[in-house]
Amino acid sequence: MKTQNYLVCASFILSNKLKVVHFFSGALLILVLLSCGSIPIGRYNPNPSLAHGVVENVSFSSDITIINDQPSTEDHLIPFKKTVVNYNTFTQSIVDALTMELERNGIRIKDSSEKKIYIKVTNVDLQLRSPNFRAYIEAEVKSGKDHIEFFRVTRASYASPFNLDTAPTKPLNAAFKDIVREIFENKHIQAYIIN
Repeated sequence: MKTQNYLVCASFILSNKLKVVHFFSGALLILVLLSCGSIPIGRYNPNPSLAHGVVENVSFSSDITIINDQPSTEDHLIPFKKTVVNYNTFTQSIVDALTMELERNGIRIKDSSEKKIYIKVTNVDLQLRSPNFRAYIEAEVKSGKDHIEFFRVTRASYASPFNLDTAPTKPLNAAFKDIVREIFENKHIQAYIIN
């Protein structure tokens, strides 16, 4: 009889603990679902100063012209957090970041010089891929005799209900810095600029 009472009591306690676990699991799931789409970022355009310091110890005497080669001024909707990106203004941020970094290293950037590089952002995306949210940026850079280099960078941040709302552009900001660095460090582009 005592054993049966213990089993009934244990069963009662266990069922109540399971209810509490289910309640908290459901509440956490609701929080995650709400945070994934409830607060829009709006228009995203990276600040060129995010790339401060990616170009170091450069020295050459040639002038260079950096041109925004993205003619499209359409807005592109990234479904994640209802983000809007304009590839023309995004390209201009890369142009401005490269200009600032090269000028900081003593290189003259002119409106018209013999050496020109043409930059065009072709894709920007931000996705939730549990347990991360991941940014992608793709661009083309044309230099010399119509030589084109293609770039694709990706960055991820850990996804939680808290940082999805407090730092949703963190991986985009990091990817922006990476693409500026990769464009400058590309061997073909460096050879074209420096020689």
